[in-house]
Amino acid sequence: MHTVRASRIDYYNQHQAEAWHDQLGSLGMHGRDSVFVNLAAIAGPQPGKPDAMKAINYEAPMAAARACEALEFGHWVQSSTQATKAERAGQVPYSRWKAMADFSLSRLERLPVSICTLGLLYCKDQRIVGQRGNQLNLVDLSLLPITPIMGSGAAPLQPLEVSDAAQRLAFLALSEPTRRPGSINDSEWATRATRRAKYSNQRTYTLRVYDAVGPETVSILQLLQIFARFNGRTLRPVHIDYRNYERVLNVASLGNLNRQFVSILRSEQDSGVQPILGKSVGFEKLLGEDATLTTLQDALFSPDSVQARRRSFPIRTTLRWVWDNPGVIRPGIDLVIESLGTAIFGTTAWREGNPFLWRLQIAGTLISVGTLTGLAATFGMELAAMLS
Repeated sequence: MHTVRASRIDYYNQHQAEAWHDQLGSLGMHGRDSVFVNLAAIAGPQPGKPDAMKAINYEAPMAAARACEALEFGHWVQSSTQATKAERAGQVPYSRWKAMADFSLSRLERLPVSICTLGLLYCKDQRIVGQRGNQLNLVDLSLLPITPIMGSGAAPLQPLEVSDAAQRLAFLALSEPTRRPGSINDSEWATRATRRAKYSNQRTYTLRVYDAVGPETVSILQLLQIFARFNGRTLRPVHIDYRNYERVLNVASLGNLNRQFVSILRSEQDSGVQPILGKSVGFEKLLGEDATLTTLQDALFSPDSVQARRRSFPIRTTLRWVWDNPGVIRPGIDLVIESLGTAIFGTTAWREGNPFLWRLQIAGTLISVGTLTGLAATFGMELAAMLS
């Protein structure tokens, strides 16, 4: 096996199939033994790059796929997302571009394609959602004295342990796609349009679609309760509106909690349509009939996990995030006040506009601004003293 790591490919700007064709060809990549595994994805906006999600999730991969088809590659492995199944997926940039890429891949006539619609990834080693434990994380919400929950908190998730995903993606890259059973007929991801593309261009034996999801379905509220229990905490949820959360995330993503995630979450909870869930069996059994996927119980509460270090709320990381993104201060204050007001007075009283609550909000805002001003003045005086 020979692996080429073309680390200097620019997904942000390289959107021409000819450029990909020449770059891959110059690396000796061509023929049926060549495989392209596309793991590139960004789920939120990037500073200074207004079209980043379109470039990374759609334009660059599709140019690369057409180049691979021209070079007669043997296989393309695509990492997609369960977000493409959401009721309002077409309104959210991340899921829209991913869904368009998946459909475009299904229409290629000569390139064998395997598409894995990944569920929410979590890491059993770092005990976090995602893979980067040095940043703010979704599970940090479970470490707060009270945890603001958007809406009902009933949106279903199918968490997938990241090593389970990595092992099966590697297996797909090293196996002959036409010798594996296809699961597109069993997957509700397969819309009428995708099925039509599959059969109209003879893709029956060269297109595989897998629901790459975990073995259990939990709501986001249940997920936070599980992580709180692992960290020795009791979750105290407060159900609030989406508005202040969205105002904060419009300025900056809170680690891996971003505006795209909230939009999908909102659509799954409030659309009135039964969410489409993935079927994990086909993905689970790729490694054999005896293969199993890791459950949250096994990942967090096995004897080895019990000895793992518990996570504490990252105060310094949060303060650094606020310092780097001062625009989050005002909506963040409103979010804190809404959460406290709802915890004390209840959701109904808060939303009916109780005059006392508005006074509380004004007082809280003044106190917060005064505190920030005092901290800034103190820091300035200390800095001046050090320099003098």
